[in-house]
Amino acid sequence: MKPSEDASGHAAALRRQAETIAQGQAVQSPAELAALTPEATWRLLHELRVTHIELELQNEELRRTQEALEASKAHYCDLYDKAPLGYCTLDAEGIILEANLTVASMLGLGRAELLKQPLSRFVLSDDQDTLYFLRQNLFANGRPRECEVRMVRPEGDTFWVRLDAVMVAGAESAPQWRLAISDISQRKKAEEALRASEKQLCFLVENASDSQVLVNPDGTLRYLSPAMEKITGFSSAALKDQPFATFIHPEDTHRVWAVWEETLTHPERTVTLQFRHVHKSRGWVWVEAVAQSFVNESSINGVIASVRDISERQMLEQALHRHQCDLEAVFNATTESIHLIDTQGTVLLANEHTARRLGTTVEKLVGRPVFDFFPAEVAGQRKEWIRQVASSGHPLTICDQRDGRFFESSLWPIADASGDVQRIALFCKEVTERVAAEQALVHSQTLLNETQRLTRVGGWEWDVEHQSMIWTAETFRIHGLTPDDQPTDSAQLIDQTLACYVAEDRALVAEAFHRCVASGESYDLRVRLVTVDGRTLWVRTVGEAVWVAGRVAKVRGNIMDITGQVEREQHLHIYRNIIASTTDGMAYIDQDYRYVVVNDAYERYSGISREHFIGLTVAEYLGEELFQKVIQPLFDRCLRGEMINFREWIDYPALGRRYVDLSYFPYRDDHRRITGVIAQTRDITEHIEAAEALRASEERFQAIVEVCPLAVALIRNGRYHYVNPFARRLLDWPADIDLATLAIEESIDPRYHEEIKSRIAASISGREHPILMGLFNPLDPLRS
Repeated sequence: MKPSEDASGHAAALRRQAETIAQGQAVQSPAELAALTPEATWRLLHELRVTHIELELQNEELRRTQEALEASKAHYCDLYDKAPLGYCTLDAEGIILEANLTVASMLGLGRAELLKQPLSRFVLSDDQDTLYFLRQNLFANGRPRECEVRMVRPEGDTFWVRLDAVMVAGAESAPQWRLAISDISQRKKAEEALRASEKQLCFLVENASDSQVLVNPDGTLRYLSPAMEKITGFSSAALKDQPFATFIHPEDTHRVWAVWEETLTHPERTVTLQFRHVHKSRGWVWVEAVAQSFVNESSINGVIASVRDISERQMLEQALHRHQCDLEAVFNATTESIHLIDTQGTVLLANEHTARRLGTTVEKLVGRPVFDFFPAEVAGQRKEWIRQVASSGHPLTICDQRDGRFFESSLWPIADASGDVQRIALFCKEVTERVAAEQALVHSQTLLNETQRLTRVGGWEWDVEHQSMIWTAETFRIHGLTPDDQPTDSAQLIDQTLACYVAEDRALVAEAFHRCVASGESYDLRVRLVTVDGRTLWVRTVGEAVWVAGRVAKVRGNIMDITGQVEREQHLHIYRNIIASTTDGMAYIDQDYRYVVVNDAYERYSGISREHFIGLTVAEYLGEELFQKVIQPLFDRCLRGEMINFREWIDYPALGRRYVDLSYFPYRDDHRRITGVIAQTRDITEHIEAAEALRASEERFQAIVEVCPLAVALIRNGRYHYVNPFARRLLDWPADIDLATLAIEESIDPRYHEEIKSRIAASISGREHPILMGLFNPLDPLRS
């Protein structure tokens, strides 16, 4: 039926109802109506008209209200069906009476398939008891209830839902209840992942070699992981609730308390502290604690620390110190002259052999130009060497002759962070005997090179039918024989060659050779051979059959001396071990910025095992920000063929913030194509800190000289290099005077020239202390 027909039928019913009511009420008779005055009649008609209009207005208002109600109903029905939660109404037996489209979508069914079906049909059998008790408790006290169950789709897969149930009044007061169904599958997965993560974390904490400790703000121990017993010998239960200061060495207590107060005051900081902790049976052990305060977090309200036993490390550091002392002793005991100079040639460091060779002491040598100890011609050569190394940044090795003796000098540049050469390491040793040996070797090498040009890999051929062996000349040479020792076609050559192989390899070669003769099976072996003159060589011997008329007629092969190759392989193995044992981090990184090979030092830097390190990108290891801003641009330059060296502060997972010297070298394959980068990382944090301390000391010394109430001057090569302010005022020199153009003679009374020259010459020869600075005394011109 259409809405208009419904409306007209409803109006007719109202008309009939109105007539019935009107008949029951008192109505004026026609006589009474006739007796009405015109004015009364008009008022009656006016009243009827007003009433009619009023009824029409009310009817229009009711119609609009009805339309609004219909629209609202449609709106709420749409909200009901498209709600993110599933809604359904059930009777007391759990039969679904109503359900929105969300429930149908969850279960993968049409809405019609849900109606008049028991809800339990769609609940996993293991969870139906939960649903049953939900309904029982709901109907028992009428209060809202909730539970979590697994529902089943027609295809059999399950998903977790939360059911929120409330009681409602049904038709004719029949009890009904409504459910809000929320899909919580993702939450369940997250909870499961969280539980697994917590379980892993607990396992790591309980089984880690480092002990995890939670300390209350008052300093009492709240929690200690089992590793603490391995570190201190005390069980966690014995230490719990005890003040941690009780177990600290008395000499360390004050320092630990100071750090403790700092930790509580600055919760944003992570502090690292080393101290001695009492051990139950071993006295005191050294431990390292890394701590951070979480007193502002109510769930923790304490300080968390990671504690590890570093007793062995302390012993190693002490051994390292002893080792450094040993190295210093070796440095001074070597017969090679070793010294460190700046780019002007001033000696900064020297070993005792250098001082002895130059006829002075280390104390007198340091701080002076090294050129002062050589004749003018030799000094000029060394100045040029230093200039070349300082300007090019490349090492230089020179062999020169003096007085019939040969000396080899190696100069190695040392650059600062910006790449400028600041210092040069100089190594000098006498190589007279080596030069003589090298000259003899050059002569022998010339003959050997000519021989190698004419020789090739040795060849041989075994004639199966005639049982004869033919060798080339090179094969004779490899075996240490000559054709005069054995005819080239002698059958005895097969026995001769087998006898030369070492016992462990002889059977292998013989078996391979006889298989080739019998069945034509080729072979390629690397074995050891002892020549007739007793030399042990590594050789590669190859043999293959020559077939004639379906049978093996001959076996041809060659033998090559691969001793050098094997030695190079052994050296390569040694080099790999050297790289693995160096304290510098060495790595090969491919063009995708991914680590392919790393040495053991990288494990120490990162705290990551080599197996897990391989495959990481530089960004994953050092952080995306540092990689993009610093590493990647330099890395890309290296991939274009440039060698890169720079220094940077880097936060390492295992070592913390360190100042490192990084070098990138392009790696080229056999075709000279750059396929990656060799990265070298050297920790120079302590070196930089020492250099900074030295610079500060030099600045303090200069500040003292500047205000010194004595005249101080630095003289080099007979000219003033520096004069302090007091000397300038004393000598009445203008501030803009060019000291480099001023000779000593020009500032001293001519009467004292010869005396001054004599004193300078005596200082240079070592009879007196070297004159590097003069103290000017206005009362004694000669001593100026």
